[in-house]
Amino acid sequence: VRVYRRSAESATDTAPVIEVVREFIDAIRPAPDDMLVLAQATSPFTSPDDFRRLRQSIDAAKADSYIACLRTKRFVWNHDGTPASYRLDAKPMRQAFSGTLIETGAFYASSVGAIERSSSLLSGRIEIVETSPGTDVDIDESIDWLKAEALAKAITMIQ
Repeated sequence: VRVYRRSAESATDTAPVIEVVREFIDAIRPAPDDMLVLAQATSPFTSPDDFRRLRQSIDAAKADSYIACLRTKRFVWNHDGTPASYRLDAKPMRQAFSGTLIETGAFYASSVGAIERSSSLLSGRIEIVETSPGTDVDIDESIDWLKAEALAKAITMIQ
């Protein structure tokens, strides 16, 4: 594990994460076939099991990139007032619904070479790594702290 202290320019709230990743690659110069895993500190409920599933997926080498997603049984709608995750004439019961995968932002993984070629964290064949319940809490805004604290208290109470 290497800790990289990013530059003042890339350490702002508005800097795209790919700029930080490119800066890191330029500074460290890892091999193109090295796997870069970006774990986001703003996703505090990512569990060791989530990272084990990521490692298993990488070891199976079926994809070029990997993304953390959580399965939700919420029904998703489009901006035009139409359902995105089911048909109006055949709305499933939530219990029978296979769900929708949402990007959690918990982690991304890709080879250094793929990142350099695409200028993106995700490219080529992308594999989804399903994460544990609670990983959809991502601390970006003040309200997110309250959600995270409430979830942390709830987890403590059930353990």
